[in-house]
Amino acid sequence: MLTILATGFSLTLGCATSPPPIASEPLVESEPIREEPLPEPTSNEPDTTLVEMPPPPRANGAREDAVDYEITNRDCDTLGQALARVTRADQLAALDPNVSAARKAEAERGITEVSGKVGERWAAGCRESLAGGVTQESFLQCALRAKTVSAFDECLNGPTSPKK
Repeated sequence: MLTILATGFSLTLGCATSPPPIASEPLVESEPIREEPLPEPTSNEPDTTLVEMPPPPRANGAREDAVDYEITNRDCDTLGQALARVTRADQLAALDPNVSAARKAEAERGITEVSGKVGERWAAGCRESLAGGVTQESFLQCALRAKTVSAFDECLNGPTSPKK
């Protein structure tokens, strides 16, 4: 046993060598639990069996095991930057290779400026109409990896039908 004395207080700590005795009688008397069988349902009662509903159909041909993903404002900004990148790449690829270096540099500056505005407008529209909506994360990843504007669009909107 340990006794600690400090400025007028006394604290005694001790260790019991054996557990306290266990009461031989229950503290609360209770009646035994009676199990009653459930009543058999009659034909007039509705069936209340719970059945799990199937998931809704997926858009853009997503796999059944794909997980829904909520689009954030940050996703919109990132996708807008990706669209600006592929727009710039498509436009630069369309430049005439025989153009002089001075005209090519001027065209590149203009293409970069316009591509940036296209991406910013797309991101703003996305934040207004798509943010908070649900899609498949794989669609967003596909758009971020796209190399062309048409591939970017196809990732987010599905394949386009050929024009007749």
